[in-house]
Amino acid sequence: GINAEYMGESTATEIDKVRQENDVLNETLANLQKEIHVQTLTRQQILDDKTRKQKTHQRYRDADKGQYKYSVRVENYPRERGKVDERKTVTLQIIDELIERCPQMTDDLTVIKSALQ
Repeated sequence: GINAEYMGESTATEIDKVRQENDVLNETLANLQKEIHVQTLTRQQILDDKTRKQKTHQRYRDADKGQYKYSVRVENYPRERGKVDERKTVTLQIIDELIERCPQMTDDLTVIKSALQ
């Protein structure tokens, strides 16, 4: 009886240890997945910035050669700018609403929001 009782306790202790190790591994995995996600976003942002800079430099080169074609006529600029500002405001409001509804996404949404501002 004593030996079987000890074996039961020993097995239960081993099971608890394995469960705890499993919980720690799951938490570590979740943290690593979060970090990968953040790094991916950061990398994408760096690539986007690089692409934007390359396009801007190309526009400057084109402008120097007199080849740059504006997408908005100068006389329409104020109206077009107003549309862009309005869309930006609506987008920022949506992001604020998402932050309220999904607090777990606050970090990612804040990154996006700061890029818009």
